[in-house]
Amino acid sequence: MKYAVIILRYIRGYVAVSAVGGFPERFLNLCYSGKINLWDVTLKGDTLLFSVIRSDFPRLRHIAKKSGVKIKIIKKTGLVYKYRRYHKRAGILSGIAVFLAVHLFLSMFVWCIEVKGNSKLSKTEILTMAEGYGLKQGTLKRGFDEIRTARSIAADYNGKITWLSVNIKGSLAVIELREDNRIITHTEDRPPCNIVADFDGVILSAETFCGDCMVKRGNGVKKGDLLINGAIVNEDTSTTFYASKGKITALHEKEINLNESLGKASEKLKIKDIKYRIGLFGAVFPSDVIQKDDSQQIFKERKHLTVNGYTLPFFTEKILICEKGEAESDTVSINALENIQNNIYRQNSSSTVTDKTEAVTVTDKAVIFSGKYTLIDFIGEEKPILSENSK
Repeated sequence: MKYAVIILRYIRGYVAVSAVGGFPERFLNLCYSGKINLWDVTLKGDTLLFSVIRSDFPRLRHIAKKSGVKIKIIKKTGLVYKYRRYHKRAGILSGIAVFLAVHLFLSMFVWCIEVKGNSKLSKTEILTMAEGYGLKQGTLKRGFDEIRTARSIAADYNGKITWLSVNIKGSLAVIELREDNRIITHTEDRPPCNIVADFDGVILSAETFCGDCMVKRGNGVKKGDLLINGAIVNEDTSTTFYASKGKITALHEKEINLNESLGKASEKLKIKDIKYRIGLFGAVFPSDVIQKDDSQQIFKERKHLTVNGYTLPFFTEKILICEKGEAESDTVSINALENIQNNIYRQNSSSTVTDKTEAVTVTDKAVIFSGKYTLIDFIGEEKPILSENSK
């Protein structure tokens, strides 16, 4: 209630007044009789200080004359005085109005999309699938069915996702999911075994479902090292053999070297021109960069601006304009490059790439690719326990 009164007084406007001389007591009594509300009333020496609503101040002049005091305004506060100060500055008011209107309009749309909870599934793939169901930068929030979109995306992954939700907060859409990381085994058909490393790496996490875990976070392992031991020694010194199982992730490096033949000259494309343009809120500038005819092929590479993990509605676009022609020193086989990219994607599709270094060399006969990747992968393969007890 107190804050409501303060806000109401600010909207109506009020003044701080000083009253000197005469009979201050008579002045206050007459104000009370006239139903004039005063607050913050204090007496400093011979000066009476108080605040009053702006519309009641003219009535004080007659009361001041009857009580013999002289009143003077020492401060004006309120919305009405702010308006009087700035009403001649139309540019400022217009700018504020335009800013508020634009802000209100843009807040009706989704501009940033964040994906949480994915470790094996590609963020780009999830965003592409969400775009197919209408969730993308520039999507109108009103009427958008978040529950239906979440169910559709999860259904397309055929059980790889156990739970997924889409939540829109302001202009940010958050896709949160939980992947199916269960290890499905048929224990009745599995003989006792250990889990050993199938590549060199550094352990990031280890979760054991059956057996004795031999590693922990931060341990370095080499291919063939024991990760989960299936031979458990009991208190009576006897040994029980189990079919080990667990979930262990590791950081490791991987090199990929590919050589793709360019093929015949008729299958090649020559880069005719390279152009660039920028995009903001779904619009691109300049919009008339591409003038394609039947003899040309267009290839686009778009990169979005990302800040602290958030993808902003601003991007740059590189456009390759190619035409068919005979093989020359500057001729690049687009098909060969695409085959290499698809091969790399297949090899790393189940991994999380944390760092990479890539190099491409184009010769007269082939496109030579070399890449070095730092990956996060599930590590471990089963190795049967060779013992008479396990037979």
